[in-house]
Amino acid sequence: MDYFDLHCDTLTEAFRTGQTLQSNRLHIDLLRGGRNGRYAQLFAVFVPDNMPQAERWPYTEKLLRLIGEKYSLVRTAEQLRQAVVGPGIAVMTAIENGGAVGEDLFLLETCALLGVKYITITWNGSNAWGCGSLSGREDGLTETGKQALHRMETLGILPDVSHLNKQGFWDVMRLAGGPVLATHTASRGVHEHPRNLTDEQIKAVADTGGLIGLTLYPVHLGGSGYEQAERHLERLLRRAGERRVAFGADFDGFPAGQGYDGAEVIQGFYRYLCRKGYEPELLKRIFFGNCYDFFTGV
Repeated sequence: MDYFDLHCDTLTEAFRTGQTLQSNRLHIDLLRGGRNGRYAQLFAVFVPDNMPQAERWPYTEKLLRLIGEKYSLVRTAEQLRQAVVGPGIAVMTAIENGGAVGEDLFLLETCALLGVKYITITWNGSNAWGCGSLSGREDGLTETGKQALHRMETLGILPDVSHLNKQGFWDVMRLAGGPVLATHTASRGVHEHPRNLTDEQIKAVADTGGLIGLTLYPVHLGGSGYEQAERHLERLLRRAGERRVAFGADFDGFPAGQGYDGAEVIQGFYRYLCRKGYEPELLKRIFFGNCYDFFTGV
């Protein structure tokens, strides 16, 4: 089974606990992820809202340079094509929380040079770019956030609207000139949670030519288990279309012991959907092909 995942926090957790991405005791590692087929993973540097601003960029840059030194990062479409031949493994990077950059938008140049594929505009709270879905604020993107969005676009860094509040989300939709990602989210129509997207938002992301990654975080799904995850998957497919839905499981972004504790869960979910009668070609697209086509420009 081939698998392409848009979002995990494993890089951050591996650094925090002194483990490696190759093999560890966390939700996922490269060894387990690539055991059964082609595997591509976007590893996000997660910057919490409570980290002092002065520490955010040094921390982010340290992790981005560390992963770049230890692994052959995929930066281009051709590198992605080559990385997964074999089957092989593709390692890509992202930043979760535009607060890592803050007001200093010149740092976006460095992000691009270090191979960052997307930046999640906010985390749950507020930052210099906008307000998160749990911030309690209704403000949209700040002027800095709008400038950041434009600069990211010119540098080839994609905007990720996961965690954004409603007004910020629609500001991105209005201003973006290209594809928008929602890398780790679920359907608010299935489970009412501020982090989840409404049907209208799901369609809006799809209409940009972007991707929506289904999270497996039980709090956002409204429960654990394959049946609950399938409900969200079905809603995303109906609203976004079969070629705009993928996975952003958010592994290592939620505590262990909630029923989704590793790469094996993805394999189990795949087998579950096969038993439910999902077409093999559809599953290939959701689990790998949609992301592969998107990042190779197909």
